[in-house]
Amino acid sequence: MEIFLSFGLVTIETYCFMKLAKAYFRLNYSENKTSLIIVLFSNIVNILVFPAITVSGSRIEKTFLAITFFFVILIIFYEGFWIKKFFLAGIFYLLIYAVDYLGTYIVLFFSDVSLQEIYESKIGFIILSCFSKSMLFFICMIWTKKYENARENNQLSFIEWCQLLVIPICMILNLSIVVYESIKNNTLSAILLLDIILLILSTFSYIFLEEKTENRKKIEIENIILKNKMKEKMVQAEIIKKNFESQRSMTHDFQNHLCVLQSLISKNANEDAMKLLNQLTMETKENVQILRTGNNFIDAILNFKYTSCSKENIWMIFEINNLSNLSLPTDKIIVILSNLLDNAIEACLELESERYIKIKFLVGKDIMLSIKNTTNRNLISKDNMMTIKENKILHGYGLKNIERAVKETGGISTVNCKDGWFQYTILWTCC
Repeated sequence: MEIFLSFGLVTIETYCFMKLAKAYFRLNYSENKTSLIIVLFSNIVNILVFPAITVSGSRIEKTFLAITFFFVILIIFYEGFWIKKFFLAGIFYLLIYAVDYLGTYIVLFFSDVSLQEIYESKIGFIILSCFSKSMLFFICMIWTKKYENARENNQLSFIEWCQLLVIPICMILNLSIVVYESIKNNTLSAILLLDIILLILSTFSYIFLEEKTENRKKIEIENIILKNKMKEKMVQAEIIKKNFESQRSMTHDFQNHLCVLQSLISKNANEDAMKLLNQLTMETKENVQILRTGNNFIDAILNFKYTSCSKENIWMIFEINNLSNLSLPTDKIIVILSNLLDNAIEACLELESERYIKIKFLVGKDIMLSIKNTTNRNLISKDNMMTIKENKILHGYGLKNIERAVKETGGISTVNCKDGWFQYTILWTCC
């Protein structure tokens, strides 16, 4: 009977821990097999290791062993920053500790029995254990629902995590000294109940504080990256614009070059004519101008990207009208257009053939920009697109920069991916 009860209690605690771990970290292996292995591993450790510690070990040793056990599970089976795993292991142990004592306090408060009588009675101990683990289960479910989307890469430094860990360590010491001694001596008071409740509330408050701190750090990093990206795009646009102006200058002089070629050919100076023709051909390839939209920055970007695509056998198809009256801020449209084209080119380069990019940019009553490209990626949302890049710290910031620029300019974006085509469409309604 005791073995089955112990197995059930450990399984419940392990299940709650896995639910929390899943909210914060990604599994290294398949979920079903991993869950079974962790449950079996937990019960084996509970049977072979914890009884020896309970008999001969101190409370500090028991605490250290329990936190280490949860930490080792996270290290083996989950991805993520190790100190964040240590943080979660400590917080979960604190939660188990607090909930167990809260359940004990409630039972002692509403009954005339002592703590020793509860532990000596199998039925009393089962009721107390089931009550405490039920509270733990519901608390963990609420916690998981609140932070089920918290699988972000760590944004805090090692020093910042060490500073945050001071609080749970002090909370565990408080729980060990005040609560344990009070319940051990069967001395119940309103202060004791308040202390236990505050410890549980502090656990959730601390998790909330940690989440807010990480989000703030993440936003700071995103802002820095966004500013650097915008600077890079503006510099790139200026360079492209200069090249574009150089190409216009060359086009302006093209008539003179034709006159020189005609003169050389009439004099049978074919060798000199071929040298000049080859030189002009090379310059034209580097400074090709495919289209004029009426907007110099957009002309520069599109012509530059066209040249890059032609070298990679990527076909670009344009549907663009007069953009001279485009009312969008130049820096924002540079970020949007450059990043969308970079993503489209990157996707096309993964294909052996059928490399196409369709660009639609129309200004009328409303403004519509659509970039459509062939792809071998199976995407169904913007978030999925973010998981493609290997750099886990910076991945997705190109798309985030686009979305931020779209939002700041009052646009609405949609993403669609099916039948081998990926399409990103933006609409700006002009009222």
